[in-house]
Amino acid sequence: MTPEEKKMIEIYERMTDEEIFQFVRNTADELGRIPTKNDLLCPWYLKERFGPWPRFMEKAGVKQVSERRKKKLEEMELKKRRTNKKSDQ
Repeated sequence: MTPEEKKMIEIYERMTDEEIFQFVRNTADELGRIPTKNDLLCPWYLKERFGPWPRFMEKAGVKQVSERRKKKLEEMELKKRRTNKKSDQ
């Protein structure tokens, strides 16, 4: 790990989730596009903290949830409700 990466991780660790999301939104505004892993330092730390890069970008609000992902989330929620309903009986 480089000294620059170590310093960035220390900064990320002091930041709240919302502060990191705002940092990503600001970066997206500056770039004029959704940031890639190469645009931010220590993307592996961010992945560990927030999950896969596309989900992280969705949580930060710089990427819309795809229709395919929305459908999958709806199916998961429906399955969860059915499971809860069965366990309540």
